[in-house]
Amino acid sequence: MQVYSEKQIRKLHTEFSELKRYTDKLSFFDSKFGIIPFIFPEFDAQLEFFFRKGKTDELINIYKKERNNPGLTRKNFQFKENFAFNIKPANSNSAVYSNFILSSFLSRAPDFAEWLKVKKTEGIQIESLLEESNGLVNTIEYRLQYEYDKSLTLQCMAVFYKGFKDAFCKNVRLPFKKRKFIELYLYAQGIIYSNYITTLKNNYHPKLVFRSEISMEIR
Repeated sequence: MQVYSEKQIRKLHTEFSELKRYTDKLSFFDSKFGIIPFIFPEFDAQLEFFFRKGKTDELINIYKKERNNPGLTRKNFQFKENFAFNIKPANSNSAVYSNFILSSFLSRAPDFAEWLKVKKTEGIQIESLLEESNGLVNTIEYRLQYEYDKSLTLQCMAVFYKGFKDAFCKNVRLPFKKRKFIELYLYAQGIIYSNYITTLKNNYHPKLVFRSEISMEIR
């Protein structure tokens, strides 16, 4: 994290205070301090954050950190006086805030065309990747349909699967109120995974074109 001097913070706070549009405040906050306060898992074709305990625990720990830290929309700097950068959304801006976060998560998706080129150079067959990814989605779908526990893992799978299914059906639902970071992350991962499978299909069946891919920019 960058360390700012008092002079720098005074200047930044003046700039921040002069911004009128809420989206501009979000962009400013994100560029200077980072609007996503936790380190989330990067794209993983094996979805290990659902199927490996150590990886699953990472999600659970993020959930706990967020639940126990209500001040994530505010950055305070204390010198001779306090300088507060506050992006907590009013009710009218809740959807804007959540959409900004969702878009930030979506922007972290790999370039799957380049990603597949690397896999091909490693001798990995697209057919095996497609079979694996479809199998993982089928496993999640089965567990959601037939398991009835209220574990956090299953709840996370439900949010992921909703994003996946919405993207597959071209019916992505943008949040209409403030959502937790973990919810937005998982929904975004579902969208990204749908796009990943679409890319695999388009490479495995080059004469067919699957058009279920959703744009990564939704702001």
